[in-house]
Amino acid sequence: MRKALRVVLGMAALFVGACSNTVSLDDEEVGEDVEDKVSSSDTQRSSSSSQNELKDAWSWDVPRESRLNPKITYGTLTDLRDGKKYKTVKIGSQTWMAENLNFVDSVAVPSLKGKSWCYDNKAENCAVTGRLYTWAAAIDSVKLATDADNPQDCGYGKNCKLPASVQGICPKGWHLPNKLEWNTLISAVGGKKTAGSALKSQTGWFGGGNGTDSLGFSALPAGLRDLNGNFYDVGVGSYIWSATLLSSHEAAYMNLYYGHKSALQNSDYSYVGFSVRCLQNPDDPISSSSSENVSSSSIRSSSSVGPSWDLPKEAYLNSEINYETITDDRDGKTYKIVKIGEQWWMAENLNYADSVATPSLKGGSWCYNDLEENCEVAGRLYTWTAAIDSVKLATDADNPRDCGRYHNCGYLGRIQGICPDGWYLPRDGDWETLFEAVGGKLEMTGNYANAGKALKSQLGWSNKGNGSDAYGFAALPTGRRNGYGFESIGSRASYWTATQSSTVQADYEGLVSASNDAFSFYSEFIEVAFSVRCFKDAD
Repeated sequence: MRKALRVVLGMAALFVGACSNTVSLDDEEVGEDVEDKVSSSDTQRSSSSSQNELKDAWSWDVPRESRLNPKITYGTLTDLRDGKKYKTVKIGSQTWMAENLNFVDSVAVPSLKGKSWCYDNKAENCAVTGRLYTWAAAIDSVKLATDADNPQDCGYGKNCKLPASVQGICPKGWHLPNKLEWNTLISAVGGKKTAGSALKSQTGWFGGGNGTDSLGFSALPAGLRDLNGNFYDVGVGSYIWSATLLSSHEAAYMNLYYGHKSALQNSDYSYVGFSVRCLQNPDDPISSSSSENVSSSSIRSSSSVGPSWDLPKEAYLNSEINYETITDDRDGKTYKIVKIGEQWWMAENLNYADSVATPSLKGGSWCYNDLEENCEVAGRLYTWTAAIDSVKLATDADNPRDCGRYHNCGYLGRIQGICPDGWYLPRDGDWETLFEAVGGKLEMTGNYANAGKALKSQLGWSNKGNGSDAYGFAALPTGRRNGYGFESIGSRASYWTATQSSTVQADYEGLVSASNDAFSFYSEFIEVAFSVRCFKDAD
């Protein structure tokens, strides 16, 4: 008889006879599940000696990213509550987190207080496998209890009627999956008997129990915590809560185990600590805490009237491009970068604001509509003197240059400006090199035809002016700021160059109007604020 994969609370001495049998949730397989039920003595976790042996198969020194399938193109979810990032993956009709949740703020979410843990109570372990939560914490029981329209008292020993979709402790736009949604995933990866192999990560499982991770779900053997504070089964089992309550004491969970190719949905006491995976809301393809999976036509069409501030900057990137990432050491911000021809370009607008370290920025940069959160999407808008870091130029010991209004500082050459170390503010010629690399054709008018189409983002432009973003540059229509205020969001992308055209104006390159698929050079007063993209030559 095949043993059921019941997890709960470790050794019998810790359990004091409070065991329940495995309960499968697949109604169509009731006969098999009845056969799977075994006595509580058969379903206890292994002895302490064998537990130590099992733990030897798992290493906490391997970062979570190394457990992902390198052949899968993942999206990225940013949880706006704490800034943590998670890989996401689309499997069938669903989009899942490809990593376990690691949200811990019990002030913002009181349900978490005393009801979530890192394995072995070591904070660094949460960075690898995420946190372990009770079911009451996972469903955010406090939020449910205080719901003005439908208050529900949920938790151990209580019966409650949950809504059809429970956000729980998941980020906005995501929710805790119920048993039917888990079944949908199991069906999408080939059915219950082989789903374990398809869903388990390719490394980290004891006894040759690694999976193929063929679709990128990357389930880790993160183990569990019992009510007595004991931790079990790291390297052995994956136990992930659902939002389905089965009785006043038990809730459903997904179970993957090292010795089995199958995936089971079981039940267990709701005070046990299990992992959480979140599922994206089907009517919210990209939320304010969302991912880079933006290839669907429904997303593109819904964004045809201009950019939405509710979408994170990652949502505007081309999901088919393999970006690299740089970190600005000055403030720790990260940016996607892309190689185009013989140049590297930032694929996002600069969002550097430290006017203490860089005095040129004082009074010379803004977020669109003066809303700080808009900078997280579109980057900052800078005057030209801010973009070139005029204070640094003026105080250069070897070649001081005064580049303010009514001052012609001459040819600047290659300058860093306000770009990160090793990156530069592009000159006119650097932009021309980019236009030619993406197939832009110089016309008599001075425009580079076709370059706009290739460089504009695939969504966010008004009047159906989205581009192909064939190279991953992802130019956003982030508008500008002039003496009258902010304007042209959705219809204009403008970037400063390092080229001064007169004592009061400097050059910028831009897409003017969403319907224009050519990039052009223009001159503008240096007090106007545009976006900044930084570049460097490929090695």
